[in-house]
Amino acid sequence: MELLDVIFDRIIPVILFVLMFSMGLSLTVADFRRLVTQPRPIFVGLTGQLLFLPVLAFCLALVLQAPPELAVGCLLLAACPGGVTSNGYVFVSRGEVGLSVTLTAITSILTVLTIPLITVFAMDYFYASEAQVTALPIKDIMWRLLTVTAIPIGLGMAVMHRFPQYRERAAELARKLSLGALIIIIVGITLSTLETLQQHILRTASLAISLNVLSLAGGYAIAKLAKLPVIQVRTITFEVGVQNLSLAILVAVNILERRELAVFALVYALFMKITALTLVYFWRKQPAATQIAG
Repeated sequence: MELLDVIFDRIIPVILFVLMFSMGLSLTVADFRRLVTQPRPIFVGLTGQLLFLPVLAFCLALVLQAPPELAVGCLLLAACPGGVTSNGYVFVSRGEVGLSVTLTAITSILTVLTIPLITVFAMDYFYASEAQVTALPIKDIMWRLLTVTAIPIGLGMAVMHRFPQYRERAAELARKLSLGALIIIIVGITLSTLETLQQHILRTASLAISLNVLSLAGGYAIAKLAKLPVIQVRTITFEVGVQNLSLAILVAVNILERRELAVFALVYALFMKITALTLVYFWRKQPAATQIAG
């Protein structure tokens, strides 16, 4: 087995499992009670993530006339939840970390259903004229997503319920291991899809930048229109505007077995970091009174 095959078939699923497990380490049952105690910000965040973002991605793919592999890759990424990365951006920008983690956990569970549906729709629509595209096994996709999202989150919660004293140490170790492995994944995917990347670099960049900027702006606008507090506006901005790169790559490479669909996620990741960190810098420069009052 070649090195890249090992990365795609063995390492990527393990990394995503560890990431989701580490998220579970930081969750408690009380976090899910927000659905009852704080339904408004949860509803606003879910609307932005599960409805606004996929519609935005679809419209951009049409307007920019993206080739099928980029269009499907764009919708696939838009269908993914925020992941632990969004939680980190919320923390350093002085957002509401508890809301961020709760939204990420809920969307990670709900996308077990929504990712297959959106992906199947995208494949059918953008590859409609290509005979080689076969029907996708929705049940198989859902089961494999369940094993790398909801199940490890549940296991992480169970472990921390039993050993709460190790919460911070275990979560920090999981993050460090995942970061190193994620770098290996990005390098491997880039090398294996270099031809596709070079062929569509301009279209990929324009689509990635558009989705990145408009998703952040859309998340911000939705939260502001709902008249949420500033810290929740920041939280929802990142939850809508930052997607789970590892999950998008896993679905493209391991489940759909189409590496070219991961190209968009790689390019998007570059611009996502630039815009997200710029937003973090701006918000951290805000005076305390502005942060509280809005």
